[in-house]
Amino acid sequence: MGFLEPFPLLSATECDRVIRDARASAMAASWLKGLHEFDTACTQAALTPALVTLVSELLGDDVILWSTQLIDQSHGVRHRWHSDAEAMTWPTVDVWIGLRNVGSNSFLSVLERSHLWGLAPQEFTPTLDLLDDDAVRRAALEFDPESSRRDFPMEVGEVLVFDGRLWHASQTPGPDRRTALLLQYSPARAVPRVLKNAGSPPEWEQRRPGCVLVAGDGSTLDASNLLIRPRRLPRRRPGRRLLRLARRVASGLYRSAFQPGWRNR
Repeated sequence: MGFLEPFPLLSATECDRVIRDARASAMAASWLKGLHEFDTACTQAALTPALVTLVSELLGDDVILWSTQLIDQSHGVRHRWHSDAEAMTWPTVDVWIGLRNVGSNSFLSVLERSHLWGLAPQEFTPTLDLLDDDAVRRAALEFDPESSRRDFPMEVGEVLVFDGRLWHASQTPGPDRRTALLLQYSPARAVPRVLKNAGSPPEWEQRRPGCVLVAGDGSTLDASNLLIRPRRLPRRRPGRRLLRLARRVASGLYRSAFQPGWRNR
């Protein structure tokens, strides 16, 4: 089918910790999907033994994690039907973890077996409206008349594992912003790249994303891959302007408290 049924992975407390750590490390990461560059709750979630065992069964003994991204989706927003451009280029397993405000108010949808069709829905643009569920469904029937749409109104902390080539979309009809963590794994022999433009055809940057070896001994690791170890998140220090402002505020508070007439001098 191209996916596994959702299952629980993280507690609500662990989800809150992932969100907090992701927001703290986002500014320090080298790119949008680089949260695994740091040893935080985001990377720890990606390295959960049960999850690593599962992706190893799907991808082989040597597995790399090359993408970790916090995704916020505002209320009323829909993410068009698509296949991951990366997964259409090299083997990729997506792991989508609902962290906050998921369920019937925000969910993922997929088309069964669409990872076998060899085409991404965005390749049909501009003739196909990828926000039109019925139009996408009619296009899918040409490939597989038996394919069905599946919606996944998951619980907080549940995870959906699927092939990145699968046609998928998401929507948030509820009143609250939804937050999720996306992890992307590949065989170590694959050579991930940083996506520049998800058009058709996609465009790629020259640089390579940092990869974490999550399973195996790396014997099949492609020499082009940039292997990293998650490092400690650098402490954020206030800039000079912020320090000057803090001193001025503190000075004003001191004077107003101990020298009541200073403003008239």
